[in-house]
Amino acid sequence: MINYIVACYMGNRRQQNVDPLSYIKNHIKWLEISKDIDNAIFVFNDSSDIKFNKQEEAIKLVTKAGHNYIIRKNTHFSYGAWEEGIKSIIKEDKYNYSFLIEDDYIPSQEFLIYPFEKHFRYGKLNNIKIGFVACYYDNLLSNPNKPLSHAGISNGLISHSAVKETISQ
Repeated sequence: MINYIVACYMGNRRQQNVDPLSYIKNHIKWLEISKDIDNAIFVFNDSSDIKFNKQEEAIKLVTKAGHNYIIRKNTHFSYGAWEEGIKSIIKEDKYNYSFLIEDDYIPSQEFLIYPFEKHFRYGKLNNIKIGFVACYYDNLLSNPNKPLSHAGISNGLISHSAVKETISQ
């Protein structure tokens, strides 16, 4: 079972002329066609104290679409939002993975999870422990002069079994 956690911020953005509400609308629209997501949580890094925020409107859209939401203190950016989302469901032991995504990244394919999940299966077959598969991974093969490999984009699929014992509950 797959959970989908969107880190959201409805306050002012660095990009000019961007309506953050459009991001929420696009995630909801994508979730309607998604073939491999079982649950969605929109985690709002609170922007209620900021003039012209769209948080209340976004929550109404999320609720109307039948999805869950959390409002949290605006600390630790997307990483804090994702942790809060995982903490809210990990005790249920219902989901194997959560797909972590920021509100301004919108999936385009109805089958999102397979390309990520196959890396977990490969790891199990080869006795490699994998906890997270990022959307973009920069490895040594693409640039042998780089000393370390790392996730180039933080969105991706996280294994609940990898974080179950380490996440603060």
